[in-house]
Amino acid sequence: MKKILEYFRVAYQWIRVDGLLHIMASAIFLALLGWIRPFWIPMVATFLIGAGKETYDLITKKGTAEWHDIICDVIGIVLGGFIVYILMGF
Repeated sequence: MKKILEYFRVAYQWIRVDGLLHIMASAIFLALLGWIRPFWIPMVATFLIGAGKETYDLITKKGTAEWHDIICDVIGIVLGGFIVYILMGF
């Protein structure tokens, strides 16, 4: 049990609040675009939105561009894909 709690503690420290926001935003974007077929189009569009935000942060220096955020965006895309799959029954 201690190992499981330690795993979740480390995972939480890695994801942080900013990562959770990226995961939620990507999942919501994908869920909103989930009606578009073929399904890879909303997945790519959602990824490009997240990558565009990181590029904006890098160019303007108004935020911090991090690979961590891109990884969290991909996690959100996967979760959003599951949500669409379950709700739409594909």
